Amino acid sequence: MPDAGGLSTTGLPHGARPAGEAESPCVTTPLPRAVLRIAAQWLACLHAGEATAAQREACAQWRRADPLHELAWQRAERLQ
Repeated sequence: MPDAGGLSTTGLPHGARPAGEAESPCVTTPLPRAVLRIAAQWLACLHAGEATAAQREACAQWRRADPLHELAWQRAERLQ
């Protein structure tokens, strides 16, 4: 969180990373809106606490089906 001077708690400008620290592909890879929407739907379904074993497995299969699905899932989880 930036302070009044625009610096984060690390002393760097807000959003800046230390030298040599790359941003995760989870954050930088562009993802289709439809894939992000599906990831959000799976996340909501599974985190509602009422998902069946079949739904949990279907989500796991969806995540394994495409690397972009897994990235979308990770991005959705980060937003929680």
